[in-house]
Amino acid sequence: MTIDTSAVIARLENPPPRRARSLAAFAIAAAIFSLPLLRPLGPSNTGIPDAGLVLLVIITVQWASGRAYSLRTPYIVAMGLIVLGGAIPATITGEGGLTLAQDVFVFFWAIALASLGRDPQLFAIAVRTWVVTAVLGAVLMLVGIFAGIPYLSGQNIAEGVRAGYTFGEPNYASNFFLTGLFLLRAARYPRHKVWRWLCVGVLLVALAYNGSNGAFLGLTIGTIAGAFFTRVKRRQITAAILLAGSCLLVAGAGKLLINTDAVLDQVSRISPVAKDSIGRLTSSEGSRGEVTEQTTGMWFNDAPWYGLGPARTLGEMRRLLEPYPKEAHNDYIAALLERGPIGALGILTLMGSLAVRARRVSARDALKPEYERIIPRPELLAAMTGVMAFSGLFYEVLHYRHAWALFGVLAALEIWGRKPQQPGVLP
Repeated sequence: MTIDTSAVIARLENPPPRRARSLAAFAIAAAIFSLPLLRPLGPSNTGIPDAGLVLLVIITVQWASGRAYSLRTPYIVAMGLIVLGGAIPATITGEGGLTLAQDVFVFFWAIALASLGRDPQLFAIAVRTWVVTAVLGAVLMLVGIFAGIPYLSGQNIAEGVRAGYTFGEPNYASNFFLTGLFLLRAARYPRHKVWRWLCVGVLLVALAYNGSNGAFLGLTIGTIAGAFFTRVKRRQITAAILLAGSCLLVAGAGKLLINTDAVLDQVSRISPVAKDSIGRLTSSEGSRGEVTEQTTGMWFNDAPWYGLGPARTLGEMRRLLEPYPKEAHNDYIAALLERGPIGALGILTLMGSLAVRARRVSARDALKPEYERIIPRPELLAAMTGVMAFSGLFYEVLHYRHAWALFGVLAALEIWGRKPQQPGVLP
């Protein structure tokens, strides 16, 4: 038996600062637990999660400096392009500076979680706190619905019976619960199977009461993608191809053979929840199509080449007397219209970076044992990342705080969780 004396000496000379780790663990838990607490809002749409992020960043810097670690800045190239693309029109028009500051601020979610993820214990706390927060939030929202507590349910006249919890917006809430659902399954947490599936059931019921068609479409796509990635990871290539082909065949046949409008009409009569979610699918598609047509026309006919400026789409639509003035509700169109080609390149760079990281952590036998115990099914984390990118087609998810937190979790796993022989990390 041999003893690695150099490791023992190094540990004695540099003992782990337990107080700093405890503070970091508290900051992670507090920040992630605060993510849903967006009502009431403060000035400039600030909220409790922003205070949680400030605390998290301060503790992260303290934790890293105590160990002489450098902070990790994943997606820095993409974020640099996104901000630069917005800064050019903002400088010219004199508007949009606050939006740029908010972009940089939410980016610190990714920086903090990617940096703290160097410690497996802190990484585990981040993942498990997120799962607990999502499940607890779903339970509280359902209590609010059935007990008639508007603050917890988040229901209001404008949304009908759709519930938004403390996010104040059903689509925002559904995206958070969906992220929690995929993290729960990726982490297999809670460990006991019965409790785990009970939590899955609670989150699915909460998603139903959110009434977000986009969330259920994302759930379907993410589930299929997760199954496909699992087959590929296990080198069951034939099964993966058959799965993908079968799904495409069923989707195509359904589109051709089924009277969608009649089916939606029948389903919408099942309950008030179905009426306010599935029942408005056709009208939602029509309104989004109209917004897309308007924004595309503005890009070709009215917008300068460098973009309108951050968050100026609605104001410009009103100035042009467009018939249906709305925000872009699409990350990709918004980037091109408001930030020009540079901003659009930034979004594409971000999506490429996410795709590469997701692929790396999902590879067969890619993770270190201590990280694989935390995320036994990383392909489901990759699937949720894909769902978030897909959701950007009908929501501006890059404004969601938890989206950048998810990107930070993925970056932490890719940077610190992979075995040494794996390819180098991305900028």
